[in-house]
This record gives sequence, structure tokens and C-alpha cells, in this order.
Amino acid sequence: KDAAKRAYGSAIDLDGSYEEAYFNLAILEGEEGCDTEAERLLQRAIQLDPDYLLAHGRLGALLRKQGRQLEAEFEFRRCVEIDPSHYWSHLELANTLGVQGREAEAEQQYRAALGIRPGQEPAIKAFAAYLESLSRKEEAAELRSQLSTPGKDCKPGSE
Repeated sequence: KDAAKRAYGSAIDLDGSYEEAYFNLAILEGEEGCDTEAERLLQRAIQLDPDYLLAHGRLGALLRKQGRQLEAEFEFRRCVEIDPSHYWSHLELANTLGVQGREAEAEQQYRAALGIRPGQEPAIKAFAAYLESLSRKEEAAELRSQLSTPGKDCKPGSE
């Protein structure tokens, strides 16, 4: 990791507009618990490329982890704006809205994610758990019944 950090730092020194170097360095900083530095680097990557979906998504996740739900929501909404068909963006936005108690909006985003990838395990499990938290147990059970079909799981990064 240290060698990678040095390489990304050198790349930034050579070309201060290389947004991917900022993004990748942010990931490494975040893995080491340096959230403030990771946030700064992600903000710089986004400044260089306002449509950098992965940077917005990573920043949203970092902000949500810090309890900064409204800021995280903004980043996930930006992801959906950049690519309305991005499954994970809808799912992350749904989770963030759910934490805020914004039931109708969260449900809409869970349904959007499932509309993009019907039957996907992560969305089904998250949406079902959310429905259960709202005491909508029958709907959650009906949703979970879709999980019995093999081959419907999609893990992050396999897009």
C-alpha cells in the first residue's frame, strides 16, 4: 500500500488533473482510517470530474459512515443523476433515505434498484429488512420468497 500511495502521489505531482489518482489514493487513505484525507481527495477528484460516479459513491459511503446522512444523500442522488440505471446508486440512496426515516422515498429507491436488476439478492435483503423495520412483515416475506431462485446474486464490483 505504501508503494501504491507513493505512486499515486507521484502521478498527482506529474499531473494535478489526474482524477483517478486522487480517487485511488482516497481509497487507500480510507482503508487506513484517514477519513479526512480520503474525503479531501475524493472532493478533488469530483472537482476535476463532476460526473465521476465512483468518486461520488465512495464519498457518499464515507459521509454516511460518519453519520452525515444529508451530505451522503446528496452524493448518492448525484450518482443517480449521473447514471439513472446504476443499481448500486439506487440501493445506497434507499439505505440512506431509510436511515433518515423517509419511508416513501426509500421504498421508491429500493423499487428502482429492483427494477434495474429484478431478483438481485442485495436489494431484496435490504428492502425486506427495511419493510420488517416498518412492521410490514408479510410484504418482507413475499419479497424474500424471490431469494430461492439460484443465480440471482450479484456481488459489488461484478457490474
